[in-house]
Amino acid sequence: MKTILVRPNCSEGYYKDLQNLRAVEPPLWHLILAKYYKADEVIDAEAKNYNYLQTIEHILKSKAQRIIILATGSHPSANIQQTDIANKIANFIKNISKNYQVEVYNYLPVNPIHFREPNWDLVDIKDYVAHNWQGWAVNGIRQYYGTIYTSISCPYSCKFCQIKNYNSLRYDLKNIICKLTNSDFIEVKKDHWSEK
Repeated sequence: MKTILVRPNCSEGYYKDLQNLRAVEPPLWHLILAKYYKADEVIDAEAKNYNYLQTIEHILKSKAQRIIILATGSHPSANIQQTDIANKIANFIKNISKNYQVEVYNYLPVNPIHFREPNWDLVDIKDYVAHNWQGWAVNGIRQYYGTIYTSISCPYSCKFCQIKNYNSLRYDLKNIICKLTNSDFIEVKKDHWSEK
């Protein structure tokens, strides 16, 4: 069964005419979870700047039977913006045919720590760029862009924050040295970030 992971794009509604100034981060959680789901492809509608219909078109072209839509950016709060478009895409595809197995998550359905390294082969790293202001120091050249995580979840229980709901993980308080030595689950392959 061909399986794909999809990151929806809701940026058009938020950025409007400022699309060219926004950063586009690699879909880190999708690339890590690709191992769990044994995904054949990641469709990153945000990086490709696909609108709603273009995203559906690419999903259907993939000929995948299992479609997993993860409504998130690198920061968990992105699920708030992406959940509506993720559900809209899923409902459209489900209405086309019952043969598609469509799943939508606005949280991490499994603990990503167990899957360690992202599958960078599923994306073109050149699609990801820093904010325009991050390139000002280098003559406006926007370099490739990514994030580094030193922890997942949080030891606090703030009422306004949804990070625990998103990660579905209980934060285990340990000393900082132990945390830092265990933070190597996300390893960046140098050759993916260098010019070819």
